[in-house]
Amino acid sequence: MGDTRTRWYGSTLVIGADDRLPGDLVAALPRERDRHTVLLAGDEPIPTELVAEVVRTELRDPTSIRLAAAGSRTVAAAQRLADQAGIEVVAPAGPTMLVAPGALFVSTRSGLGAWRIHRPGKAAKSLDQPRHPTPSWQTPLPGRAGWRYGGLSARNVPAGYWVTRTLFASGAHDDPAFAIEVDDEQVVVLVGQPDRRPPSARRLYRWLSQLPEKTLNQLTLMPYGPWDALLDEVATHASTELHVTVRRTAGLPVRVRGARCYVPVNRDGGIGVRSASQTMSYVTNDPAPRVESWISPVSQRVETGSPVVKIDERWVLEVVRSGYWLREAGTSAPDEVRLRPAPAGGNEFVVSASGTEPLDVARRLAERLPADVRGSLRFAQLPTPVAPSAPTPGAGVNRAVRRPAPAVSPASPTRPVPAAPTAPTAPAAAARGALPVVQPLLAPRPPLTPAELPAASASAERPATSTSAEPAGAPASATAGHPGHVAAPPTTAGTIRSRATDRDRTEDQL
Repeated sequence: MGDTRTRWYGSTLVIGADDRLPGDLVAALPRERDRHTVLLAGDEPIPTELVAEVVRTELRDPTSIRLAAAGSRTVAAAQRLADQAGIEVVAPAGPTMLVAPGALFVSTRSGLGAWRIHRPGKAAKSLDQPRHPTPSWQTPLPGRAGWRYGGLSARNVPAGYWVTRTLFASGAHDDPAFAIEVDDEQVVVLVGQPDRRPPSARRLYRWLSQLPEKTLNQLTLMPYGPWDALLDEVATHASTELHVTVRRTAGLPVRVRGARCYVPVNRDGGIGVRSASQTMSYVTNDPAPRVESWISPVSQRVETGSPVVKIDERWVLEVVRSGYWLREAGTSAPDEVRLRPAPAGGNEFVVSASGTEPLDVARRLAERLPADVRGSLRFAQLPTPVAPSAPTPGAGVNRAVRRPAPAVSPASPTRPVPAAPTAPTAPAAAARGALPVVQPLLAPRPPLTPAELPAASASAERPATSTSAEPAGAPASATAGHPGHVAAPPTTAGTIRSRATDRDRTEDQL
């Protein structure tokens, strides 16, 4: 066999002299009943005769194999291998990627004919399943992939579907969109591109409404760019009209010091400031989104479960869509605060109590947050809410109410929070380099890790007292020019639409 090596990773047989394999992902590929998985490693083609010999030697009475390799050369060799080895060969019809936690993805625009079944002496048959193993949510793309369907374009990615306003550029397989892990429990709909306008809310909703109910029930919207306001609008409308729970993340998934979190992507393709609310769900008839995971100032980690934390006997902290909310225990917890939109490029810290003491408590909590979150905070002090007649322990948890959710996310009932000063802009090339990328199968694949966040800096400035709905005093000083961060320009659904034509402004409405 010359220099060709043969070895096993779990139940997968690897043939070829390439030591760059991500062995953990190869070993995690699933075992198929009556079918073995064979990967061809290395940059040089391996003769079909040699592959057939190894298969007969290493496998006991083989009847069927799933074959994959770098590039697409397996397509040309698959039928010859089936004829020579006298077995069934399932081979990809395009470039193949190895994706965490252990899956194969064939990159074709539509997903049609992604795998082909080759049998000795017979014509090949197509399988319209680009992902192996096939997740429970998999469904053909609505419309025609690669075409502008209803003002948007959609294509398959490993974790789900990628929807944009314009056609995709070819050969973008190193894009972070292909690095998102496959999850059998959720289908990711990645929306937009960092440097281009996203699809309109109306068109995105129409596309989503064509997905089957089973897929919709596992739906997770993920912004690829500063499109939080757009996804809030679509998720609210979809949960109400389609009667499904829609999940939304605060950005792309990455790992920071071993823990997974979601980071936003700015217009330059760089990593922005993390949101306090990492994931949220929109439930039919609930007026405000439910925060499912968040960055805690108490534990300094990403936490899941109830977003209400008891600080001490007097103070309660809740994580809401816009950031953090401090109030006295036993006071009313109106949904108006939960409905406040997140400020562009950062978070806010709402204090629902008068005087300087609650601001001191908020400042101490803010000092314990990670540097990127702390540096983006804008403080706002609201009038003290009225205490309820019979306070309930744990008040503040999102409550289901039997009234229709609005088609558009409600605006803040108070005056809007002005934009915070932006940090100095880092070079665009450096920002782009901070995002993870993937390579085709059998090539080195960097881990999903952004540039390391800076260590805790000096304490945030103490905000001045204010009884209005505007931020009180100066916010915590932003960390300037840390790796991978470029201050994102203010972006809302309104500013996106303002650049559209008159026709687009009408069509953008749900």
